[in-house]
Amino acid sequence: MDPPESIASFTYDRRDIAKLFFDIMSNTSFEGVTGAVKFTDTGDRIGPMQVEQNQGGVEKTVAIYDPARPKGDEFYFTNDPTIMWQGGKPPVDAFIEVRQIQRINRGLYAFIALLACLGIVLALAFLVFNILYREKQIVKMSSPRLNNLIVLGGILGFLSIIFLGLDTNLVSKKVTCHMMTVFIWFLALGISLSFGAMFSKTWRVHRIFTSKIVLKHKGIQDQHLYGQVALLIIVDVIILTIWVIVDPIFYREVDGSPEESPDNDDVLLIPVRISCHGKLNTENYFLGVALIIKCILMIFGAFLAWETRRVHYPGLNDSKWIGMSVYTVVIVSFTGLPVQFFVADPNANFALMAIFILFPTTLTLCLVFVPKILKRNDVASTKPRLSTSNGVPSDQKSAGEGGLSEDNQKVSSQNERSQDHTSAEKATSTEDLHSHGTASPSNQFEIII
Repeated sequence: MDPPESIASFTYDRRDIAKLFFDIMSNTSFEGVTGAVKFTDTGDRIGPMQVEQNQGGVEKTVAIYDPARPKGDEFYFTNDPTIMWQGGKPPVDAFIEVRQIQRINRGLYAFIALLACLGIVLALAFLVFNILYREKQIVKMSSPRLNNLIVLGGILGFLSIIFLGLDTNLVSKKVTCHMMTVFIWFLALGISLSFGAMFSKTWRVHRIFTSKIVLKHKGIQDQHLYGQVALLIIVDVIILTIWVIVDPIFYREVDGSPEESPDNDDVLLIPVRISCHGKLNTENYFLGVALIIKCILMIFGAFLAWETRRVHYPGLNDSKWIGMSVYTVVIVSFTGLPVQFFVADPNANFALMAIFILFPTTLTLCLVFVPKILKRNDVASTKPRLSTSNGVPSDQKSAGEGGLSEDNQKVSSQNERSQDHTSAEKATSTEDLHSHGTASPSNQFEIII
């Protein structure tokens, strides 16, 4: 120091003297009784340390830390005796986190895909039947070309299941969300095709037999019904197209709550769920709008089925089967939608969703076609009669190329009956009067094929 000072000048608030002491200590190095004597910049002694372990009630040195040794070799085990670890291995200083991406089991996917393929084969078999027997009365009266749309909708529903199960276990991350988009498109269009075609046929029956307006000339042709189905398809396409353009979905990995590994206490397993969402997270809004439209469609179809429940004519009216289909879809929908939000396991989620699509789709196709297959060779009476209970005018003509054709059928008008009331009463069979209660002659429809 300049000028030199003695120890008597030291005080605890003299930083210059404190720095001087530390500089001297950091440069001190000598061999002492316990080994090399050195100090760190903070004043701690640098010296060898021994690690001891209690083995059998005796403290034994198992390792030594010597800072004087070359860098990287300061710590070493004596191996006499060896250190004893609980569990047979050294403990970790922190948990090891292992991220596990949750994927659909390949065996489960193969089984579900097989069921979907069998459903497609069943739908194609119904399509072949519908084409081969389209001239049979039981099929012709049910509008075979609209039946083709029902089959096409069922095939789209089965195909949607196959696309639903394609995750990163089988395709790339980018393709996974594309498959999810295809699933939504196929399912929405399949519902619109199948139920739109069924409900349009029922609407025609409702229009013919419950309307107060007399249908003349061409009546309600199949083209009108195609337009109704096309309108539903257009609405779906508009909603889904806007969604894909405005907020397309992307691949995301969402980490779940860590869980301790059952095999290793030092390992934390983090379940990673694959999720496809848009940047704006608007998919729920678009899907909600599409769902509301489907609900309105189901309600309207149930109303038509109820209104036409008293119209009894083989092949013409499917209200009974439509009612059962709507009932099944409603039950499945109210059961399946909550499952999507509460079941996190991808395998359980996929299996339940597949069942909720497979079951109503297969049931709907069977309800529409199986009765026709069983009655395909039945020969109807040459003058079958239909009766309703709401006093509908009887001078309405039937409609549609696939339904009651104008060229080969005729509905007797009320005016013709009023001209010869006695003849009309004779024409009305006792069997029909018994089967339809006390319906008056004005409520009878005589259809000549």
